[in-house]
Amino acid sequence: MTEYTLWQWPSLQRATRGKLPKKLASQRGVFGKVHGARSDFRWIAKSTEFSGDDLKIYLGGEDNLCTLSFWYGRQLKDKAAAVYFAGASYPSRVQDAAGRSGSLETQIAESGGSGLPAALVALLLLPRVRQWDDKVWWDRREEKNWLLPGSVLAIKAEACNFSLPDDLEGHLNEVIAKGRASLAVLGADEAGVINNLANFYAALLAGEKPAVLYAASPLTAEALAVLLLPLPPALADSLSLAGWIPSLQIKLAELGKYWDGVVLPKEGQTTALSATAAARLTDAEKMARALLENRPSLLIATEPEEEPSLNTTPQENARQSTKTLQVVVIEDGQSLPASEPDKLNVTTENNNNVCYQKKTFTGNCKKAIEIIEKFCDYNIPNVRWTLKENEIRTIIECRHNTGEEIEVTKQIEDIMSAQIKNWKGDKEQRNAKKIHLVALMDYLKNLKEIELHNENNFYERIYKRIEIIGDSALNPEIN
Repeated sequence: MTEYTLWQWPSLQRATRGKLPKKLASQRGVFGKVHGARSDFRWIAKSTEFSGDDLKIYLGGEDNLCTLSFWYGRQLKDKAAAVYFAGASYPSRVQDAAGRSGSLETQIAESGGSGLPAALVALLLLPRVRQWDDKVWWDRREEKNWLLPGSVLAIKAEACNFSLPDDLEGHLNEVIAKGRASLAVLGADEAGVINNLANFYAALLAGEKPAVLYAASPLTAEALAVLLLPLPPALADSLSLAGWIPSLQIKLAELGKYWDGVVLPKEGQTTALSATAAARLTDAEKMARALLENRPSLLIATEPEEEPSLNTTPQENARQSTKTLQVVVIEDGQSLPASEPDKLNVTTENNNNVCYQKKTFTGNCKKAIEIIEKFCDYNIPNVRWTLKENEIRTIIECRHNTGEEIEVTKQIEDIMSAQIKNWKGDKEQRNAKKIHLVALMDYLKNLKEIELHNENNFYERIYKRIEIIGDSALNPEIN
């Protein structure tokens, strides 16, 4: 059995590369009403470089006030410039100029440019923001003329940034344990929790907005953070999640304009899975069980050892079977080799230029590539489908030339429609193939490796990835 480490979670795997920072720089903003001022909602206080002015944190009618957490990922074209917002809203003690009370105040922490995955930032920031309150501005409220629209109090850097714990892994494991324990509000028993989570993840994987998670009470900050753990990295890094909607009237269509996922009262449970989401239910159930049981190993794809090819000589088979790759993952506290490889050091058995050997793998070339890909920033889905090279090139070139998601999506959907018409087999076989194709298309649409120095190398790597997952009996018969 594989020994558990938190870095096995799909959305955290990228964090094991290189040295993690000792501090997490962040910006801070406070949104709400000012005591004694007009009733308008406004930015009350902000740090200098806070960039969330345009955030639309829609929480419905806000007529059922409570404390809640939310998360918003803003994935930019430049991967290193991804910006994440961790927020907490709570009932405000403010009374406006007319003496009215009963509004929410919102604290937001912004973290960008760290290169850390969203799930790691969420585990660190969400619990911290939940502890913030109006002390950062309340005693200074007389310093500004709130009749002026642009009035806002300054927040100093020391009220934003914080040092990471010395035992970072231990701290993260504590947050994960608290979050998992808090998921009990999702169902009456384990089966109910898994079913609820599975439906939620299936809708997320299908791209439906909003995916709905039903709960007996608002999710804790830790529980909201752990929801990201089982998700594919590209998806986890770009999601917006509301840990509760403080409204008596729920309008799902309106919520879907602002959130990828929302948590709603379980007594209002009415939504059913669409056919598209139902097609992702097998993977979603595996994700739900992995989270509830704290077993990320359930999400690690395993393949049987490949038999020697019948089309090669015994000598060639022998050479294949003795190829050895030593894969080195540079972790916190370790140093990069002098050669400074691109975070991954691979060598043959005849070359011992290795800094830290973690595992040794044996297999032929395709198997070796597959192993390397498991350590890459963007994991390939566990699918059994391949496209022709010219079709892959069409999709990638569309992404390079336009960068517009709508055009990429249309190009992909056109290819899907054309290929489905050529499939052979009964309805069950065709449906199975379609599920795999959708998974691959999701991967292609979420590619972030656009800015590469060598474009030819980019195409070559894509072809290798597709080749790996294309060798299967499930591969559709296409001329």
